[in-house]
Amino acid sequence: MGLEAQETMGRPVAEVSNTFTKIPDCLLAATSICNTETGVVVGVSSNDKNVYAKMFASYKFHSAAGREYFESQDVVADLLGLERKTVASSVKKFVQLGVVTTKIVYKNGIRHTYYVFDDISKNSNILFVKRFTTRTLVDGKVEVENTPFYYRPVEADGTQLAMLNKRTKSVGSIQSRQ
Repeated sequence: MGLEAQETMGRPVAEVSNTFTKIPDCLLAATSICNTETGVVVGVSSNDKNVYAKMFASYKFHSAAGREYFESQDVVADLLGLERKTVASSVKKFVQLGVVTTKIVYKNGIRHTYYVFDDISKNSNILFVKRFTTRTLVDGKVEVENTPFYYRPVEADGTQLAMLNKRTKSVGSIQSRQ
C-alpha cells in the first residue's frame, strides 16, 4: 500500500498499488467539521480530506489483518503529492476533532507513531458544515451572505442525512440523491 521505487530510462518511477480510496460524501462536501461533544471546529481543505481518506483506508487494511497501523507521513505525502508538513497538519486537525488518536512507541530508540482511526462518517459527535455564498444586487450594491448548512449522516448506508438549520435550530432530514 505504498510507493515502490524503480528506474526506467535512468529516471525514478513509482508504482502505486491499484486500489481505490473512498472519501465519504459527507466529508467530501464539508468546508469545516465540528465535534459537538468537545466544541472543536476545524476547517478542512481538499488536502485534509485526501490525507484522512488515504490513511483511514490503510488503517482499515491493517486492522483487518490484525496489525496496528503505522505509516510514515513522508510516504503519505509522497503518494498524495504533498509536503510532509501538510500531512502532519491534516492529521493534527483530525486528532483535534477526536476521530484520530495516536500512540507513540519507542523501538530500539526510534520513535514510531501508531494511528487509530474512527470512521468519521459514522461518528455521532461529528457535524459537517458546508458554507454557501450568495450574492444579490440590492440598490446597485452587491450583498454577500455566507450561509452555513449543517449535516450529519444518520443511516450507515449514507442514504439519509440529518440537517440542522442554524437560524431556526430545527432538525429535519433530507434524502440524498442516488
